[in-house]
Amino acid sequence: MDPTVETIDKYTMSKRIFDACLRIKESLCREQQPAGVLLALSIGNYEKLKQDIGWADLEHIIEEFSQHLVTLDKNIKNVFQISDGEYIIFAHGFECAEEASAFAEFHFFKRLVSVRQKGDLVIKLKLYAGYVLFDKTLDIYEMVDRARFALKQAIKHKSYIVNRFDWEEYVKDVKLVEKREFLREVHIENQFYSVFQPIINVKLGTIYGYEALSRTTNTIFSDIWELIECAKNTKYINEINELMASNHLWTFAQMRTEPKMLFLNMEAKSIDELKQEDSRIRSLIYDLGFKPSEIVLEFTERDEIDVDTFIEQIASLREEGILIAIDNYGTGSCSGLELIKIKPDIVKLDKELISDIANNAYKKAFVQSILKFCEAADVMLIAEGVETLEEAKTLLQIGVDKMQGYFFARPQPTPISEVDIKPLK
Repeated sequence: MDPTVETIDKYTMSKRIFDACLRIKESLCREQQPAGVLLALSIGNYEKLKQDIGWADLEHIIEEFSQHLVTLDKNIKNVFQISDGEYIIFAHGFECAEEASAFAEFHFFKRLVSVRQKGDLVIKLKLYAGYVLFDKTLDIYEMVDRARFALKQAIKHKSYIVNRFDWEEYVKDVKLVEKREFLREVHIENQFYSVFQPIINVKLGTIYGYEALSRTTNTIFSDIWELIECAKNTKYINEINELMASNHLWTFAQMRTEPKMLFLNMEAKSIDELKQEDSRIRSLIYDLGFKPSEIVLEFTERDEIDVDTFIEQIASLREEGILIAIDNYGTGSCSGLELIKIKPDIVKLDKELISDIANNAYKKAFVQSILKFCEAADVMLIAEGVETLEEAKTLLQIGVDKMQGYFFARPQPTPISEVDIKPLK
């Protein structure tokens, strides 16, 4: 690869798309053709080819390929290279949408490997393509966006076929982009509030502690879980995690009348921030009068955790006395061996294991096996998602005496201070 050659930047690409759209609009106004098809085409092995045969030779082949596209069919009027190995192709002159669709599939469904020759060198270009039928009610920029989305779907599924435009997938994808723009607003304006759900010591009839959960006042998101999923893999996830935990600590400190355990949900990705000496959360724990041993950090088993790295990251927190819990255990990717390596202080069983456990012998046996492990390893076991009297009774018979769920109380801004366990006796 020629080191002096740089990949096309986003500005250049945007300008090329703009120019392509402008010329397509001019063509449409000039020729007034009845129906058209817009294709987005990508050379899937572009980077590898660039390394194998060199940039200059590849550019020559690409130029030849572009000319070939123009001569493919009399209906192809415009071919625009918008980035390295990506094209927008506009064809028109069809009698109906079905004819335009047939055109797209004819040229690309069976011809998705283009063979080009450079001297004695035979080059195979693997092609991906996506297309949309021209719609006069839509702006040409949106048409290009949709065609490129169809191309993205083809690449995503690694299918060397023409991908038609999928409206539902497109809407979901666009909505995700739009919603991510609201995360900054959510963070800056602190559009969160805390609710608390008690964790019950059923044997004693007392409240062991509370799990703090966040809710949002932002109506763009259907619930807090959608907001968190949207925030994952963005720069906002750490800030939002820190903000929610800070809210929980502040709120709980104002309302507690006696020491109780406080469970805070954390993303594994936020650990590096939390272990820093200047961490806002760690400072608040001390400033608000909590003992580190009163704080439990919950990490969901459904998160992808590199166990060895995770153990190193939580070491300093554990030295201070902060407890570590593995949440949603039993339905995710954390194996028994990984659990042994992490050595959590607490394991919380996923609600899927608890649901209808009274009538499921396999669930009973599995929970019993986990309980035996926890008792031998001096790990506290908590059953989440207990919603019925039968579930609570069955768990108590098995030997699980720490429970949490709607049967006892729903999460609420002002947590309950007493629990009635008479039905269980």
